[in-house]
Amino acid sequence: MKRIEEKKLSMYEVTRDLLQVTDSVIIDAMPQMVEYKTNLESNIISITNYGSSQSLNRKGIANDKDSLRNIAITKASDVARRVQGYAVNTNNLVLLKEVKYTSPQLRRLADNILVIVCNIIYDKAKAHIPDLAHYGVDDPVIIDLRKAIDKFDVSIPKPRTGIVTKKIATMTLKQLFNTTDTMLKDHMDVLVGVIKDAYPEFYASYTSSRKVINPGTHPLAIRCLVVDDSNNPISGVTAIAGDNMATFKTKTKGHFYVKTFPQGTYQFSFSKEGYETQPVTIIVANGERTDLKVTLAAIAQLNKAS
Repeated sequence: MKRIEEKKLSMYEVTRDLLQVTDSVIIDAMPQMVEYKTNLESNIISITNYGSSQSLNRKGIANDKDSLRNIAITKASDVARRVQGYAVNTNNLVLLKEVKYTSPQLRRLADNILVIVCNIIYDKAKAHIPDLAHYGVDDPVIIDLRKAIDKFDVSIPKPRTGIVTKKIATMTLKQLFNTTDTMLKDHMDVLVGVIKDAYPEFYASYTSSRKVINPGTHPLAIRCLVVDDSNNPISGVTAIAGDNMATFKTKTKGHFYVKTFPQGTYQFSFSKEGYETQPVTIIVANGERTDLKVTLAAIAQLNKAS
């Protein structure tokens, strides 16, 4: 997503959160607001999902591919060594040449070439399987090699597919933002205006939540991500700012954002049931955004470690 879209999404989430904690009496005073609340939540989820598709987690994809690549190499090199032993003992020089690959040699091959070579090793081993039992090659070993090759082959990124996926996600995101903006401006804002005089405090809070912070002009005061020991985001974490006693809570992706916060040094306390409470010192400077990442350790893991 573009930075302005990220800012809009943040505004949508703040508006959604306000409506979720608003008394039902106020919500019921705005006809059809319940329906619009549901639509807003649905659009936020869709935007988040398509945003993830648009900016593919290439690191995660690479890690998965590398793991499957290593498994394929390990199994292929093991079978190749065993077939080489059979070829040497039977003086089958042609077969020996066809499967004479070491693990380091396989690791130097490009992904697509590695798949081809692994398939050659598989085919040659399968063709001689009746004679390879004494060398430790049987049907289960061959089947495991086949599965390893296929899984690795599927994991190799297909560039064109990635381009198309990203393009579709970008187009869908644009449509979702347009739809959400229209719903807020032409329907929800109008409904809130109906009860402006009856519930002035809610009206003021809603109006404030609908403001988009323009990139480069009014930066966020704090942007925080909370993860566990495996670097997975944790939702529902409560962060309390010391003497200030301001309270924030992480969303689905483990983030919370603070638009404005007084300059100073604060002792935040991060907590969630099942995790060890974590104190963190945060320094806030006027006109600058403070980015931080907090890791919470699961209590069960701590007890196990002790």
